[in-house]
Amino acid sequence: MKKMKFVLCLLTLCLSYVYTQASELKKDNTEDWRYDIECAGSGSQGSYLVRVWSYGKKPNIPSDDMKRNAVHGVIFKGFSGDRGCTSQKPMAASPAVMEEKADFFKAFFADGGTCLKYADIVGTPEIIKVGKEYKVGVIVSVSKDVLRKDLEGAGVVKSLSSGF
Repeated sequence: MKKMKFVLCLLTLCLSYVYTQASELKKDNTEDWRYDIECAGSGSQGSYLVRVWSYGKKPNIPSDDMKRNAVHGVIFKGFSGDRGCTSQKPMAASPAVMEEKADFFKAFFADGGTCLKYADIVGTPEIIKVGKEYKVGVIVSVSKDVLRKDLEGAGVVKSLSSGF
């Protein structure tokens, strides 16, 4: 009987460890920033209208993840000027800013983080099966002027009037 209790305890510990590792792996996968961003037309004054394509094993990618990807794309990737749009450079001068300001961005892009207040989903998602995963596209309006102002205030990006 003692051996049975010992084996059950050992099994429980092993399962807890595997579950913790799987959770960490899932967390790492969501922080890989696997998305594409493109212009989706002209947005209202002070905003960008972008289409974000996010990738996942299931077709139901949460809207907060789509918004997070759109804001991340505006800050760090920019987008090309297709379909009559003007190309937009990323707000951050370098991708290294994400590492340099890691504490800021960890909170900014966290679940329920402040990045969500700059983005609104417009329309319904488009879902495409690609191999064993899904590519989900949605149009997002990103409040670029407010986002830039807040990032400048936090010292994350330089002001456009700061010179060269």
